[in-house]
Amino acid sequence: MSNELNYKKLGGYLFKNHKNSSLILLFIFLISSLLESFSIATLIPIISVILNKDLENNTLNILLRDKMNLDLSFLFSDVQFFFIVVLVVYFIRMSAILFCNWNKEKFSLNINNIVVNKIYSKYINLSFSKFIQHNSSVFLRKLHYDVGLFSSAIIHSLTLIFEVFILMSITLLLIFFNWKLSLMLGFISLIILYAVNFFTKKRITVLASEIIKNEKKRYQNCLESFNLFKEIKLFNAQNYFLQKNKKITYNFFYNDFLRRFIITSPRIIVEFLVILGLILFIFLIKNTEDSIIILETLALLGLAIIRLLPAVNRIISSLQSLKSCGPSTNNVLNDLDNYDEFNNENEKGKIEIKKIHNQISLVDVGFRYESTNKQILEKFNFKFNKGKIYGIKGQTGSGKTTLINMICGLINPQEGEFLIDDINSSKIKTSDYQKLIGYVPQNILLMDASIEENILFGANEVSERELKNATNQAYLTDYINSSSQGIKTNVGEKSNKISGGQNQRIGIARALLKEKEILIFDEATNSLDHKAEQKILENIKNLKKNKIIFLISHNAKNFEICDEVLSISNN
Repeated sequence: MSNELNYKKLGGYLFKNHKNSSLILLFIFLISSLLESFSIATLIPIISVILNKDLENNTLNILLRDKMNLDLSFLFSDVQFFFIVVLVVYFIRMSAILFCNWNKEKFSLNINNIVVNKIYSKYINLSFSKFIQHNSSVFLRKLHYDVGLFSSAIIHSLTLIFEVFILMSITLLLIFFNWKLSLMLGFISLIILYAVNFFTKKRITVLASEIIKNEKKRYQNCLESFNLFKEIKLFNAQNYFLQKNKKITYNFFYNDFLRRFIITSPRIIVEFLVILGLILFIFLIKNTEDSIIILETLALLGLAIIRLLPAVNRIISSLQSLKSCGPSTNNVLNDLDNYDEFNNENEKGKIEIKKIHNQISLVDVGFRYESTNKQILEKFNFKFNKGKIYGIKGQTGSGKTTLINMICGLINPQEGEFLIDDINSSKIKTSDYQKLIGYVPQNILLMDASIEENILFGANEVSERELKNATNQAYLTDYINSSSQGIKTNVGEKSNKISGGQNQRIGIARALLKEKEILIFDEATNSLDHKAEQKILENIKNLKKNKIIFLISHNAKNFEICDEVLSISNN
């Protein structure tokens, strides 16, 4: 993929998805730029008043009358009236620019809000098989760093368009006043813009690409070090991660320093060239007899330069910033482009289910992961009936997790069939089927939120009775009642405010919250004391009526509540 910003793609996105807002903003830009030129033009009559020249015979009025056959003498008939007009013009100009800036920022805000939520929605709705193919640090970088630069690209694009309108408007004014002078200024501006673009384009793009690579590494190193914090302490590995972070951080900030230096340097050079050009212009016209025309010309040129110089600088800065935003903006645009393709498989036309009537079964199922040639499941056959508890045991790597992921609808068989009441799972809405499953993983991760929020986990329309029933079955009620904040107690980041057993019971309560057809307990009691474990196992046994329950454990004693025990072998 090219690191150059795809301007056509960015413009296409804006006008395809935000056409009305874009057109309104362009119209506001146009009106504001015209008012900017008009306000500059009023300077010429003001100079005439200062030099005690007849106001009606100022150069602006003469040019309007001679070139456009437009007589505006009534505006210049009275000095006081003219200055009131000037004040009104500048007030309207000020209001228009403020209104323009407000709408520009609001336009960018609305787009960024939509883009962030759409990309997050894309990632959070990925199918499990697609999600595990990606590094989470890449997702984090895109959501924060890339989307941030996409936001900058929008602002710089709007700034570029607005300043180009200003540049064109003032250039037209100068052409009207003195076309030779305008051609000279225009030619010099084009040379400066071309030279800056030519000498900085490639370097900024390369630096931007390097910054993105190092930003991804920064996210990855931070995630790994925080997730492995206990191991880092025990293995005394702080220095390894610290040195790694120092190297990545230096590369990131050094490349960013070079990028910012290259972006800001042209402004200083342009200012010097403008002063040089102004001095040369004064030398060229110093022998002109009409001193008033000279002063009017210098005044107009001076005010035009005061406004054009920032405009040219912003145009240069925006172009360079857009180059540095190129790789990240292209990443975001590509994610927006393939939003539907990258998202979950289309479930239109698939069968909706609310209940499992009899059983689920696997028929001649085969599966292997793309990263290895090892066959995990081969010609696997089994029927799981309602009203039974199935124990699943096996050595590490035997295929227990793969089997459970398939039963959960997270992965599909590569060979054979997974049947739900004799209907192939591929014909059934996966989201409907997964609503029927309660799952307790081996390593339960909780949000940094209250016990209640972690049990509900986004569930809607849950009654107080259902919530209480889930906490009772998970043997959690006594702990909740003993806490000062009760069910509103915060569990902390990575459950650091509660014990491992309490963490596990919250995960069990979450799985038991709603009436489920399938319950899966993957080493779900390994952090509990013996008394709590036996109580929960007894509760699980009492739940088996009209349910299919799976119990995965390395503790053979736990299988005493099972109706059947399935041994998964590497062979």
